Amino acid sequence: MGQCHFVIDSMVSGRSWGGFRVVENLSLNEVKVLARTMTTKTMLAGIPMGGAKGGVSVSGTQYDRGELLRFVSKTVGPYLKRRRYFVGTDIGFTESDANCLYEYSGSKMKVFSGNMTVGETCATGIAASLEYLQSNDICRFQKRTVALEGFGRIGSSTAQLLSSRGFCIVAISNLAGTLYDRQGLDVGELVSIWTRTPQAILSTYSKNHDAAVVLPREALLSVESEILIPGARALVIDEKEAEQVKARVVCPISNAPLTLLGEEKLARRGIVSVPDIVSNSGGLIGSFAQHLGANTTQTRTVICDVITRNLDYLFANLPVKGVPKKIAAAAALERLEKIKKSERIGMLKFLSPWIRTLGLHALLYGFKEYLGLKMGG
Repeated sequence: MGQCHFVIDSMVSGRSWGGFRVVENLSLNEVKVLARTMTTKTMLAGIPMGGAKGGVSVSGTQYDRGELLRFVSKTVGPYLKRRRYFVGTDIGFTESDANCLYEYSGSKMKVFSGNMTVGETCATGIAASLEYLQSNDICRFQKRTVALEGFGRIGSSTAQLLSSRGFCIVAISNLAGTLYDRQGLDVGELVSIWTRTPQAILSTYSKNHDAAVVLPREALLSVESEILIPGARALVIDEKEAEQVKARVVCPISNAPLTLLGEEKLARRGIVSVPDIVSNSGGLIGSFAQHLGANTTQTRTVICDVITRNLDYLFANLPVKGVPKKIAAAAALERLEKIKKSERIGMLKFLSPWIRTLGLHALLYGFKEYLGLKMGG
Protein backbone atom coordinates (compact mmCIF):
# COMPACT_ATOMS: atom_id res chain seq x y z
CA MET A 1 0.00 0.00 0.00
CA GLY A 2 1.26 3.49 -0.84
CA GLN A 3 1.88 6.43 1.47
CA CYS A 4 -1.09 8.25 3.00
CA HIS A 5 -0.76 12.01 3.46
CA PHE A 6 -3.23 14.09 5.46
CA VAL A 7 -2.90 17.81 6.21
CA ILE A 8 -5.24 20.10 8.13
CA ASP A 9 -4.14 23.59 7.14
CA SER A 10 -6.61 25.42 9.37
CA MET A 11 -9.71 24.91 11.48
CA VAL A 12 -12.66 27.23 11.97
CA SER A 13 -14.85 26.30 14.93
CA GLY A 14 -13.00 23.01 15.06
CA ARG A 15 -13.87 22.06 11.49
CA SER A 16 -11.99 21.56 8.24
CA TRP A 17 -13.14 20.60 4.76
CA GLY A 18 -11.31 19.18 1.75
CA GLY A 19 -11.16 16.39 -0.79
CA PHE A 20 -9.13 13.21 -0.75
CA ARG A 21 -7.28 11.92 -3.82
CA VAL A 22 -5.80 8.63 -4.96
CA VAL A 23 -3.08 9.20 -7.55
CA GLU A 24 0.44 8.22 -8.51
CA ASN A 25 3.45 10.14 -7.19
CA LEU A 26 1.57 12.17 -4.60
CA SER A 27 3.94 14.10 -2.36
CA LEU A 28 3.38 15.62 1.06
CA ASN A 29 4.25 19.03 -0.40
CA GLU A 30 1.44 18.74 -2.96
CA VAL A 31 -1.04 17.88 -0.22
CA LYS A 32 0.14 20.86 1.86
CA VAL A 33 -0.39 23.19 -1.10
CA LEU A 34 -3.86 21.76 -1.69
CA ALA A 35 -4.81 22.07 1.98
CA ARG A 36 -3.80 25.75 2.00
CA THR A 37 -5.76 26.16 -1.23
CA MET A 38 -8.87 24.84 0.53
CA THR A 39 -8.41 27.36 3.33
CA THR A 40 -8.24 30.26 0.90
CA LYS A 41 -11.24 28.94 -1.05
CA THR A 42 -13.47 28.60 2.01
CA MET A 43 -12.52 32.04 3.27
CA LEU A 44 -13.21 33.73 -0.08
CA ALA A 45 -16.48 31.84 -0.39
CA GLY A 46 -17.58 32.87 3.10
CA ILE A 47 -17.83 29.28 4.32
CA PRO A 48 -17.14 28.81 8.06
CA MET A 49 -14.67 25.95 7.81
CA GLY A 50 -10.92 25.59 7.59
CA GLY A 51 -9.05 23.83 4.81
CA ALA A 52 -7.69 20.30 4.67
CA LYS A 53 -6.56 17.76 2.11
CA GLY A 54 -5.61 14.12 2.04
CA GLY A 55 -4.43 11.53 -0.41
CA VAL A 56 -2.74 8.25 -1.08
CA SER A 57 0.16 7.82 -3.47
CA VAL A 58 -0.38 4.58 -5.39
CA SER A 59 1.41 2.85 -8.24
CA GLY A 60 -0.84 1.62 -11.03
CA THR A 61 -4.31 0.20 -10.40
CA GLN A 62 -3.48 -3.22 -8.97
CA TYR A 63 -4.69 -2.83 -5.41
CA ASP A 64 -7.74 -3.78 -3.36
CA ARG A 65 -10.04 -0.78 -2.97
CA GLY A 66 -11.48 -1.87 0.35
CA GLU A 67 -8.02 -2.53 1.77
CA LEU A 68 -6.86 0.90 0.64
CA LEU A 69 -9.81 2.65 2.30
CA ARG A 70 -9.30 0.75 5.55
CA PHE A 71 -5.65 1.79 5.42
CA VAL A 72 -6.67 5.44 4.95
CA SER A 73 -9.22 5.26 7.76
CA LYS A 74 -6.43 4.59 10.24
CA THR A 75 -5.07 8.07 9.50
CA VAL A 76 -8.15 10.22 8.90
CA GLY A 77 -10.74 8.15 10.80
CA PRO A 78 -10.38 9.88 14.18
CA TYR A 79 -10.90 13.29 12.52
CA LEU A 80 -13.93 12.08 10.57
CA LYS A 81 -15.55 10.51 13.60
CA ARG A 82 -15.12 13.64 15.72
CA ARG A 83 -16.31 15.83 12.81
CA ARG A 84 -13.05 17.73 12.66
CA TYR A 85 -12.67 16.85 8.99
CA PHE A 86 -15.35 16.64 6.29
CA VAL A 87 -14.06 14.66 3.34
CA GLY A 88 -14.90 15.39 -0.29
CA THR A 89 -14.34 13.76 -3.65
CA ASP A 90 -11.24 14.37 -5.73
CA ILE A 91 -9.08 12.68 -8.37
CA GLY A 92 -9.50 8.93 -8.05
CA PHE A 93 -11.85 9.25 -5.07
CA THR A 94 -15.63 9.02 -5.48
CA GLU A 95 -18.70 9.61 -3.30
CA SER A 96 -18.85 5.85 -2.75
CA ASP A 97 -15.23 5.85 -1.55
CA ALA A 98 -15.98 8.71 0.84
CA ASN A 99 -18.99 6.94 2.31
CA CYS A 100 -16.95 3.76 2.78
CA LEU A 101 -14.28 5.81 4.52
CA TYR A 102 -16.87 7.24 6.92
CA GLU A 103 -18.13 3.71 7.60
CA TYR A 104 -14.66 2.26 8.21
CA SER A 105 -13.93 5.19 10.52
CA GLY A 106 -16.94 4.43 12.68
CA SER A 107 -18.81 7.58 11.69
CA LYS A 108 -22.53 7.63 10.92
CA MET A 109 -22.13 10.52 8.50
CA LYS A 110 -22.31 10.27 4.72
CA VAL A 111 -21.20 12.57 1.93
CA PHE A 112 -23.90 15.14 1.24
CA SER A 113 -25.43 14.97 -2.23
CA GLY A 114 -27.63 17.76 -3.61
CA ASN A 115 -29.68 18.15 -6.79
CA MET A 116 -26.70 19.63 -8.63
CA THR A 117 -23.66 17.41 -9.06
CA VAL A 118 -20.12 18.52 -8.26
CA GLY A 119 -19.44 18.65 -11.99
CA GLU A 120 -22.41 20.94 -12.60
CA THR A 121 -21.52 23.31 -9.77
CA CYS A 122 -17.87 23.50 -10.81
CA ALA A 123 -18.91 24.18 -14.40
CA THR A 124 -21.24 26.94 -13.21
CA GLY A 125 -18.31 28.64 -11.48
CA ILE A 126 -16.12 28.47 -14.58
CA ALA A 127 -18.90 29.88 -16.76
CA ALA A 128 -19.56 32.68 -14.25
CA SER A 129 -15.85 33.61 -14.24
CA LEU A 130 -15.60 33.76 -18.03
CA GLU A 131 -18.83 35.70 -18.46
CA TYR A 132 -17.58 38.18 -15.85
CA LEU A 133 -14.39 38.84 -17.81
CA GLN A 134 -16.40 39.44 -20.97
CA SER A 135 -19.15 41.62 -19.48
CA ASN A 136 -16.66 43.79 -17.56
CA ASP A 137 -14.37 44.33 -20.58
CA ILE A 138 -11.45 42.64 -18.85
CA CYS A 139 -11.08 40.37 -21.84
CA ARG A 140 -13.25 40.47 -24.95
CA PHE A 141 -13.48 37.06 -26.57
CA GLN A 142 -13.74 36.99 -30.34
CA LYS A 143 -14.42 33.31 -31.05
CA ARG A 144 -14.89 32.09 -27.45
CA THR A 145 -12.61 29.14 -28.13
CA VAL A 146 -11.61 26.87 -25.23
CA ALA A 147 -8.85 24.33 -24.58
CA LEU A 148 -9.85 22.10 -21.66
CA GLU A 149 -7.56 19.85 -19.64
CA GLY A 150 -9.28 16.71 -18.44
CA PHE A 151 -12.57 15.19 -19.59
CA GLY A 152 -13.88 13.32 -16.57
CA ARG A 153 -17.06 14.10 -14.70
CA ILE A 154 -16.04 17.71 -14.02
CA GLY A 155 -14.38 18.39 -17.37
CA SER A 156 -17.26 16.89 -19.34
CA SER A 157 -19.82 18.91 -17.37
CA THR A 158 -17.80 22.07 -17.99
CA ALA A 159 -17.57 21.37 -21.72
CA GLN A 160 -21.33 20.79 -21.91
CA LEU A 161 -22.25 23.97 -20.06
CA LEU A 162 -19.79 26.20 -21.92
CA SER A 163 -20.85 24.73 -25.26
CA SER A 164 -24.51 25.44 -24.44
CA ARG A 165 -23.55 29.07 -23.76
CA GLY A 166 -21.85 29.63 -27.09
CA PHE A 167 -18.26 28.73 -26.27
CA CYS A 168 -16.41 26.55 -28.77
CA ILE A 169 -14.40 23.65 -27.30
CA VAL A 170 -11.50 23.22 -29.72
CA ALA A 171 -9.30 20.95 -27.60
CA ILE A 172 -9.50 18.50 -24.71
CA SER A 173 -6.69 16.55 -23.13
CA ASN A 174 -6.43 13.46 -20.96
CA LEU A 175 -3.68 11.08 -19.90
CA ALA A 176 -3.35 9.76 -23.45
CA GLY A 177 -2.94 13.05 -25.30
CA THR A 178 -4.71 16.13 -26.69
CA LEU A 179 -7.63 16.03 -29.12
CA TYR A 180 -7.76 19.17 -31.27
CA ASP A 181 -10.04 20.54 -33.97
CA ARG A 182 -9.75 24.24 -34.72
CA GLN A 183 -13.35 24.30 -35.92
CA GLY A 184 -14.62 22.86 -32.66
CA LEU A 185 -15.18 19.42 -31.16
CA ASP A 186 -18.56 17.70 -30.95
CA VAL A 187 -19.08 17.86 -27.20
CA GLY A 188 -22.19 15.70 -27.26
CA GLU A 189 -20.32 12.89 -28.98
CA LEU A 190 -17.40 13.19 -26.54
CA VAL A 191 -19.76 13.04 -23.57
CA SER A 192 -21.27 9.84 -24.94
CA ILE A 193 -17.86 8.12 -24.81
CA TRP A 194 -16.18 9.87 -21.84
CA THR A 195 -16.30 6.77 -19.62
CA ARG A 196 -14.02 4.83 -21.99
CA THR A 197 -10.27 4.66 -21.49
CA PRO A 198 -8.34 7.88 -22.26
CA GLN A 199 -6.78 6.30 -25.37
CA ALA A 200 -10.13 4.99 -26.60
CA ILE A 201 -11.76 8.42 -26.29
CA LEU A 202 -9.12 10.05 -28.48
CA SER A 203 -8.86 7.26 -31.05
CA THR A 204 -12.61 6.73 -31.38
CA TYR A 205 -13.35 10.41 -31.91
CA SER A 206 -10.45 11.08 -34.30
CA LYS A 207 -11.45 8.11 -36.48
CA ASN A 208 -14.92 9.59 -36.89
CA HIS A 209 -13.73 13.15 -37.59
CA ASP A 210 -11.12 13.82 -40.26
CA ALA A 211 -10.43 17.36 -39.00
CA ALA A 212 -9.62 16.19 -35.49
CA VAL A 213 -5.98 15.40 -34.69
CA VAL A 214 -4.39 13.73 -31.70
CA LEU A 215 -1.42 15.65 -30.31
CA PRO A 216 0.87 15.07 -27.33
CA ARG A 217 -0.69 15.85 -23.98
CA GLU A 218 1.52 18.89 -23.39
CA ALA A 219 0.36 20.44 -26.69
CA LEU A 220 -2.82 21.65 -24.98
CA LEU A 221 -0.95 24.70 -23.68
CA SER A 222 0.02 25.88 -27.14
CA VAL A 223 -3.02 25.12 -29.30
CA GLU A 224 -4.84 28.11 -30.76
CA SER A 225 -7.55 29.06 -28.26
CA GLU A 226 -8.62 32.15 -26.38
CA ILE A 227 -9.24 30.35 -23.10
CA LEU A 228 -7.17 27.68 -21.36
CA ILE A 229 -8.81 25.70 -18.54
CA PRO A 230 -6.24 23.68 -16.57
CA GLY A 231 -7.84 20.69 -14.88
CA ALA A 232 -5.22 18.28 -13.57
CA ARG A 233 -2.61 18.15 -10.80
CA ALA A 234 -1.20 20.94 -8.64
CA LEU A 235 1.85 23.02 -9.59
CA VAL A 236 2.24 21.55 -13.08
CA ILE A 237 2.38 24.84 -15.00
CA ASP A 238 5.65 26.52 -14.09
CA GLU A 239 7.46 29.44 -15.69
CA LYS A 240 8.57 27.35 -18.67
CA GLU A 241 5.10 26.00 -19.40
CA ALA A 242 3.52 29.43 -18.87
CA GLU A 243 5.74 30.75 -21.66
CA GLN A 244 4.06 28.31 -24.06
CA VAL A 245 0.49 29.36 -23.31
CA LYS A 246 -1.21 30.95 -26.32
CA ALA A 247 -4.56 31.65 -24.68
CA ARG A 248 -5.56 35.13 -23.56
CA VAL A 249 -7.18 33.83 -20.38
CA VAL A 250 -6.27 31.00 -18.00
CA CYS A 251 -9.25 29.91 -15.88
CA PRO A 252 -8.47 26.80 -13.81
CA ILE A 253 -10.95 24.13 -12.86
CA SER A 254 -8.31 22.29 -10.80
CA ASN A 255 -6.66 23.36 -7.56
CA ALA A 256 -3.38 25.30 -7.70
CA PRO A 257 -2.29 24.18 -11.20
CA LEU A 258 0.18 27.06 -11.55
CA THR A 259 3.33 27.71 -9.58
CA LEU A 260 3.99 31.24 -8.37
CA LEU A 261 6.61 31.67 -11.09
CA GLY A 262 4.06 30.45 -13.61
CA GLU A 263 1.51 33.00 -12.39
CA GLU A 264 4.13 35.77 -12.56
CA LYS A 265 5.11 34.79 -16.10
CA LEU A 266 1.48 34.99 -17.27
CA ALA A 267 1.10 38.41 -15.64
CA ARG A 268 4.22 39.71 -17.40
CA ARG A 269 2.89 38.43 -20.71
CA GLY A 270 -0.43 40.20 -20.19
CA ILE A 271 -2.43 36.97 -19.94
CA VAL A 272 -5.38 37.14 -17.53
CA SER A 273 -5.03 34.38 -14.94
CA VAL A 274 -8.18 33.92 -12.88
CA PRO A 275 -7.14 32.55 -9.46
CA ASP A 276 -8.15 28.92 -9.06
CA ILE A 277 -9.42 29.74 -5.56
CA VAL A 278 -12.10 31.82 -7.28
CA SER A 279 -12.72 30.13 -10.63
CA ASN A 280 -13.13 26.58 -9.36
CA SER A 281 -14.93 27.44 -6.13
CA GLY A 282 -18.32 26.59 -7.63
CA GLY A 283 -18.16 23.04 -6.31
CA LEU A 284 -17.43 24.20 -2.78
CA ILE A 285 -20.06 26.96 -2.83
CA GLY A 286 -22.67 24.73 -4.43
CA SER A 287 -22.15 21.94 -1.93
CA PHE A 288 -22.42 24.27 1.05
CA ALA A 289 -25.47 26.09 -0.35
CA GLN A 290 -27.32 22.84 -0.97
CA HIS A 291 -26.33 21.62 2.48
CA LEU A 292 -28.15 24.67 3.83
CA GLY A 293 -31.28 23.79 1.85
CA ALA A 294 -30.76 25.69 -1.41
CA ASN A 295 -32.68 24.54 -4.47
CA THR A 296 -31.07 24.36 -7.92
CA THR A 297 -31.94 27.95 -8.88
CA GLN A 298 -30.68 29.33 -5.58
CA THR A 299 -27.50 27.27 -5.85
CA ARG A 300 -26.68 28.63 -9.31
CA THR A 301 -27.45 32.16 -8.14
CA VAL A 302 -25.26 32.01 -5.04
CA ILE A 303 -22.33 30.52 -6.99
CA CYS A 304 -22.48 33.38 -9.49
CA ASP A 305 -22.98 36.01 -6.77
CA VAL A 306 -20.01 34.87 -4.64
CA ILE A 307 -17.68 34.54 -7.63
CA THR A 308 -18.76 37.94 -9.00
CA ARG A 309 -18.17 39.57 -5.60
CA ASN A 310 -14.68 38.08 -5.38
CA LEU A 311 -13.77 39.06 -8.93
CA ASP A 312 -15.03 42.61 -8.31
CA TYR A 313 -12.67 42.87 -5.35
CA LEU A 314 -9.81 41.23 -7.20
CA PHE A 315 -9.80 43.43 -10.28
CA ALA A 316 -10.50 46.59 -8.29
CA ASN A 317 -7.30 45.97 -6.32
CA LEU A 318 -5.09 44.49 -9.03
CA PRO A 319 -2.11 46.66 -10.00
CA VAL A 320 -0.86 46.79 -13.59
CA LYS A 321 0.97 43.53 -14.36
CA GLY A 322 -0.02 42.33 -10.89
CA VAL A 323 -0.58 38.67 -10.06
CA PRO A 324 -4.28 38.01 -9.39
CA LYS A 325 -3.60 34.92 -7.26
CA LYS A 326 -1.52 36.98 -4.80
CA ILE A 327 -4.35 39.49 -4.31
CA ALA A 328 -6.97 36.79 -3.82
CA ALA A 329 -4.86 34.71 -1.43
CA ALA A 330 -3.97 37.75 0.69
CA ALA A 331 -7.65 38.68 1.02
CA ALA A 332 -8.51 35.13 2.05
CA LEU A 333 -5.85 34.94 4.73
CA GLU A 334 -6.87 38.34 6.08
CA ARG A 335 -10.41 37.02 6.51
CA LEU A 336 -9.05 33.95 8.28
CA GLU A 337 -7.16 36.11 10.80
CA LYS A 338 -10.25 38.19 11.48
CA ILE A 339 -12.43 35.18 12.12
CA LYS A 340 -9.83 33.67 14.45
CA LYS A 341 -9.82 36.83 16.59
CA SER A 342 -13.52 36.61 17.33
CA GLU A 343 -14.70 33.27 16.06
CA ARG A 344 -18.31 33.30 17.22
CA ILE A 345 -18.93 36.82 15.91
CA GLY A 346 -17.07 35.84 12.76
CA MET A 347 -19.33 32.82 12.35
CA LEU A 348 -22.40 35.03 12.41
CA LYS A 349 -20.91 37.40 9.85
CA PHE A 350 -20.02 34.47 7.61
CA LEU A 351 -23.47 32.90 7.86
CA SER A 352 -25.54 36.08 7.55
CA PRO A 353 -25.27 36.37 3.71
CA TRP A 354 -26.24 32.70 3.34
CA ILE A 355 -29.23 33.14 5.63
CA ARG A 356 -30.38 36.28 3.78
CA THR A 357 -30.11 34.48 0.44
CA LEU A 358 -31.43 31.04 1.32
CA GLY A 359 -33.94 31.75 4.09
CA LEU A 360 -35.26 29.69 6.97
CA HIS A 361 -33.53 26.40 6.15
CA ALA A 362 -30.14 28.07 6.25
CA LEU A 363 -31.05 29.86 9.48
CA LEU A 364 -32.05 26.66 11.27
CA TYR A 365 -29.20 24.54 9.99
CA GLY A 366 -26.59 27.27 10.29
CA PHE A 367 -27.29 28.08 13.90
CA LYS A 368 -27.44 24.43 14.86
CA GLU A 369 -24.25 23.42 13.10
CA TYR A 370 -22.02 26.48 13.41
CA LEU A 371 -23.18 28.59 16.35
CA GLY A 372 -23.72 25.89 18.95
CA LEU A 373 -21.87 25.92 22.25
CA LYS A 374 -19.75 22.92 21.31
CA MET A 375 -18.58 22.67 17.73
CA GLY A 376 -17.53 19.57 15.87
CA GLY A 377 -17.73 17.21 18.84
